Amino acid sequence: MGAELSDTYAPDNDKLRHCIIRGWSNYPTLGFTLKPTVEPPFIIQHVESNSPAAAGGLRVRDVILAVNGQDVFMISFDKLKNIIKNVRSSNDHIELLVMEERSYNTSQQSNRSINTKLAKTIETPYDELLSLKC
Repeated sequence: MGAELSDTYAPDNDKLRHCIIRGWSNYPTLGFTLKPTVEPPFIIQHVESNSPAAAGGLRVRDVILAVNGQDVFMISFDKLKNIIKNVRSSNDHIELLVMEERSYNTSQQSNRSINTKLAKTIETPYDELLSLKC
């Protein structure tokens, strides 16, 4: 069962977030791991303290609804992992639309669409070292 993304259901504040995560030159990863699974929903298993992911608003047990604007219920776990890996290796950023797991489950049980327009945007600050090189 996938999440229907639209503009009808608005979860409580901070439950739906648009996280823009940028890699940092002094941090070897983006700072989060996914719970291994064969099909959606894809859930954040771990977020490292003081990491780009933490600074970008990602939280443990967030459900990923979209990556870079693409509905994740249409992609495989391996494809999602590759998108994340490619972001880190190319010094780019990744945009994740996430929702707290509890709110996601509530929306699924009540068969409500999720209003993506009300997502709170949180961005990882730019890496100062990379900014100086430009």
